[in-house]
Amino acid sequence: MATVEAIHSHRVVIPWHNTIEHVAEWTEGSVWAIENFGLPGDRYVCSPTKAGMEFWFRKQSDAVFMMLRWTK
Repeated sequence: MATVEAIHSHRVVIPWHNTIEHVAEWTEGSVWAIENFGLPGDRYVCSPTKAGMEFWFRKQSDAVFMMLRWTK
């Protein structure tokens, strides 16, 4: 069986910041991901880390779409 990293090899990180505005932005970003890519599991998976929320995508084009919309 293949690992998640082998299947979902394109990483995008939305970094954490200690501001109320960023919490709202992160929540909006997560909802946006669900609306555009569906629930985690098929096209992408996500998990929190110390640096931020990591999204791992199967397709590079999905990762680029997420990155262009949600990273600065």
